[in-house]
Amino acid sequence: MRSKSLTQLIEYEANRKPEIAELLSRVHSMTDEEIESVRVPLPWYRNALRQMREEKQKIMMMADVVANSEFGVVNDIEGEIHEWRQGTEFVDVGRGGGLEITPGKLVFFPTTGGVWIDTLFCEKIDPKLVLSYRIGHGTRTDYMVMCKKRIEAMLPPDPFEGRKLFTIQRM
Repeated sequence: MRSKSLTQLIEYEANRKPEIAELLSRVHSMTDEEIESVRVPLPWYRNALRQMREEKQKIMMMADVVANSEFGVVNDIEGEIHEWRQGTEFVDVGRGGGLEITPGKLVFFPTTGGVWIDTLFCEKIDPKLVLSYRIGHGTRTDYMVMCKKRIEAMLPPDPFEGRKLFTIQRM
């Protein structure tokens, strides 16, 4: 039998037998020892009870998570946008390695602390980054838009832009 069929069978049995229905009503709080010691007509009932307990515990846990969760949008972080104008360097990102930073790269220093270099956030700020040039004040969204525009500006033009690659004709 598949695991899902065991739970379906015990639910069917609970409709027919009140003692099984009573077990199912409290299965979520039963321990393995209690399940082993309970009187059941056949051994597969114990496996089904364990599976039902796990399913009910998962459902109860998810209900608890939803009840204690706050759904919404995180406010955009404000900070300073800087541009790296020095030569190519490796800056310490606090993860046991360095990140290459090249001239023209944007760096974001949020007011909450730390630093964003592209999509990488570092709590530790490498002292070399003090040499970056301040562009202005803005939000992280402004910073990401500026990064995207700079990347697009560095890409070569599309040779096929405005031209048809192929034509489909019906006969």
